[in-house]
Amino acid sequence: MIRTWTEIGRAHTNDKQELFDAAIADIAWSIPPCTLPFMQGEGIKGIVKQIGGRGVQRVGYAVTQEDMALLAVEKQYVNGLARIYALDLGSEVVFVATDFEGKEG
Repeated sequence: MIRTWTEIGRAHTNDKQELFDAAIADIAWSIPPCTLPFMQGEGIKGIVKQIGGRGVQRVGYAVTQEDMALLAVEKQYVNGLARIYALDLGSEVVFVATDFEGKEG
């Protein structure tokens, strides 16, 4: 998968990409419908609403070393599989990175 860091999330990830890579590796994935802690569940619902719910395969979250919630949604698109990562800042959710693996053939 190819990881891309977002411009909008740069203020939160700049010089901390290794920290976020570690949190991404620790994500606890679940297949929806599933039960999640309230705050993480609400943040993930917001992400799914923004990207469109059709094709969502897994959702998850992890806590960074700085005690920030990293939210994740895995979605199948026609041209490949995307994992979308966002940081829950309490008052807003900021997209910080995506992983994408294109379909072969």
